Amino acid sequence: MGQVTRLVSFYSLPFLPMANMSYCRFENTANDLRDCMDHFDEEVEPIHDEDVDVDTEYLSIEEGRARDSIIAMAEEIVRCHSTRYHLEDLEAIDD
Repeated sequence: MGQVTRLVSFYSLPFLPMANMSYCRFENTANDLRDCMDHFDEEVEPIHDEDVDVDTEYLSIEEGRARDSIIAMAEEIVRCHSTRYHLEDLEAIDD
């Protein structure tokens, strides 16, 4: 008795990367990236309340930054590995 349970916000915890087993690292990441791609066109939450559209689902500012980071990493992957994986002519790749 007298014990207090303290709720801790997810964002107040230190960043601890999730374990990603080497035998399924790329498979798991590809699945997660596919999910992210479905939401790339979402807008980032406006800073001013008067700019908020109640019918729009927004990304948080943190999620917007993470999306930008994913895009930068994707560009770096293509730039660094385009010759090795024969990606020189990306215009020729069909969906």
